[in-house]
Amino acid sequence: MTEEQTLAFQQAIDLALQHHTDGDLPKAEFIYQQILQADPNQPIPLHLLGVIAHQVEKNDIAVDLIKKAIAIKPDYAEAYSNLGLALNELGQLDAAAASYSKALSIKPDYYEAHSNLGNTLQELGQLDEAVESYKKAIAINPDYAEAHNNLGFAFQELGKQNDAFIHHRRAIKINPENNTFWAGLATSLRFFSFTTIDDDLLQDLLSLVNQPSIRPDNTIIPILSALDHHVKFSQILKLSGALKPNPTLDYQHMAAQLSVIPLFLRLIALTHIADLKVERMLTYLRGLMLQETIAGNMNDDSLPFTSALALHCFTNEYIFAETDEETLSIEHLQKQVSVLVEQKRNMPSYLIVTLATYRPLHKFDWAQDLTEHEWGKEVSAVIERQILEPFTELSLLPQLPCLTPVEDTISQLVRDQ
Repeated sequence: MTEEQTLAFQQAIDLALQHHTDGDLPKAEFIYQQILQADPNQPIPLHLLGVIAHQVEKNDIAVDLIKKAIAIKPDYAEAYSNLGLALNELGQLDAAAASYSKALSIKPDYYEAHSNLGNTLQELGQLDEAVESYKKAIAINPDYAEAHNNLGFAFQELGKQNDAFIHHRRAIKINPENNTFWAGLATSLRFFSFTTIDDDLLQDLLSLVNQPSIRPDNTIIPILSALDHHVKFSQILKLSGALKPNPTLDYQHMAAQLSVIPLFLRLIALTHIADLKVERMLTYLRGLMLQETIAGNMNDDSLPFTSALALHCFTNEYIFAETDEETLSIEHLQKQVSVLVEQKRNMPSYLIVTLATYRPLHKFDWAQDLTEHEWGKEVSAVIERQILEPFTELSLLPQLPCLTPVEDTISQLVRDQ
């Protein structure tokens, strides 16, 4: 090949690789084919056509093309590694492992091949060997998130929950945008119990709870085990959990302390918590809050926690026990709020959120009026969840098709609910 031909070949490969990297596989494939028409014995386009075949799940073709490339260029480490991927997809796990090993014999610092070998060994049930492969990949490239994530899964299978958590957490530190990594972290927490905490851990757990793809109720137990080591949270949990809680406890003070624990606020705002100690604490604090609201002793300092509690009570469908005294106080509060709305007078925020911890706001005739006011972010979140979202659902109800008539009594009750 002349110097001019070599330059043209390299330019064509570079252009094809650019299309390949951008995801434009047809353009990349066309250029690879053009090169091979000129010279059928070029290993690079043969290999990369095989990669495309693997990407579109034509792994038989991928194996054939990559083997042709290797026959021409026996020291082609990248081709051996990608051959392993295609063989793995075809279920030929032993052959895949051998192909990765061949790649590593040619290029020992090939961290992707180490990680891919770990994946195959894990599928073969050779967990200890898989762990070693992942560790080699990480030793070469400490920021290889995929290897950390896969090592976490291997440790999970080995029952090493702490090690699993460490590596899943490392994966999301490197690439927090990857939903798979967050799912791995959530899975590693399933049977985990924390013995110590720090601010970074609490922030990571908060980020986990905020992931749309993660069900928060699957992480409640481990998160509560972390919060048990939070000084302010554990103190309030203990005080409110006494057989006879001190009646002089200050709701404002306790709510203010809980308001600076974003992880707890977010957790109770999102989901029901099936933990008797926490339920007892929230029930007790709700009662104290109502007493101080009726007495006119509340202010906006406690709004972050009180609003989160209102969202929690709405989510758990107001399952907390309610005393006769609380029922009378709530009836009084309902009338007070109704008068203020009717007379278009200033509405203290704490009145709305206190009422929302006992009754769903959208049930009141004046609920729509509340949506026309400007509220702070805490109250706005309550208005959104308890009024705007239910109203939206009701507006969509007539548009839903009824596939069969609803005739029996039980079905009617379920429909109405």
